[in-house]
Amino acid sequence: MQLGPNLKFQCSCCAEDVYFSAVDISQILICQHCLVEYEFSEDLLNKLKKFAALCLQIENSEDILGSSSITVEVGQEKAVVPFNFLLTCFPVSLDLHISGKTLNIQFLMKLNKERESKKSYCKF
Repeated sequence: MQLGPNLKFQCSCCAEDVYFSAVDISQILICQHCLVEYEFSEDLLNKLKKFAALCLQIENSEDILGSSSITVEVGQEKAVVPFNFLLTCFPVSLDLHISGKTLNIQFLMKLNKERESKKSYCKF
């Protein structure tokens, strides 16, 4: 399992990134830049833990997903997209709606050396 912070969101006060780990998440997070506090309800904590567990399972299933793909169909056109491309090139995130605001929490995917070397092909 990936150690250290594996989730992040942008502070609504100073716009800096707030990093935290879903493994040892507490009910209150503090922005290291402006010291604003974020308090999570038990329900929200459970959702974050489930989201992180899902992301970690995807990361741990890399060998299986390496031979899997998703087919996207638009009208009569279709494209086959390998999972490795999706996991390497597109951010995995969760949008939570809290008090009328959207909080986008991103999962920080750890790349292995092979995926890191292919990352340069994913620039848009």
